[in-house]
Amino acid sequence: MVSSAERSTEAGTQFSYSTIDTQVLGWVLESATGRSLAQYATERLWSRIGAEHDAYYWLTRKHPRTAIGGGSLNATARDMARLGLLMSRGGELNGQRILPEEWVTRSRGRGVPHLEVGALGPSGYPHYGYSNKWWTLGGERRPFTAVGIHGQYLYVDPDADVVIVKTSAWPTADDSSRDAESITALRAVADHLQENHR
Repeated sequence: MVSSAERSTEAGTQFSYSTIDTQVLGWVLESATGRSLAQYATERLWSRIGAEHDAYYWLTRKHPRTAIGGGSLNATARDMARLGLLMSRGGELNGQRILPEEWVTRSRGRGVPHLEVGALGPSGYPHYGYSNKWWTLGGERRPFTAVGIHGQYLYVDPDADVVIVKTSAWPTADDSSRDAESITALRAVADHLQENHR
């Protein structure tokens, strides 16, 4: 299936959200490191952020069973908040460098016109941009968020020193009006908290 997928546009010219792209990145990572996606994530990330519980990926049904890296990461809210804190602190946690600082900075937006807020076209919501697998939100503070199906969010605003994990159970996997309302609410909470810290 993946090998038969056709290119829809020239690379680097237009945004197109594609879960299969992330799945392929997971396969490339496994091939390059000789480790399963779960093993690599545990060793390089999860064990280093002080996670309290194991996270897990769903596995494919077909053997050999492999992680569905294009989605399906499951973790507790507190551990997701730890991941958000790592991103908020520029890739460093408890004095330990875990992620490259320039990668984290680029995750807040990279200045590429077709990835900027409002430029994603029909496959993205108007209040989002995209960079490094994160949804960017622009504005002066440049917050960014991970978004999962049925209303899951990991909202990170480093300038306000705010990380919010939002869990939900929307009746549909995706809902543009609920999404817009959620982003507005998350921004408002971060604004309020930043005002109170001044």
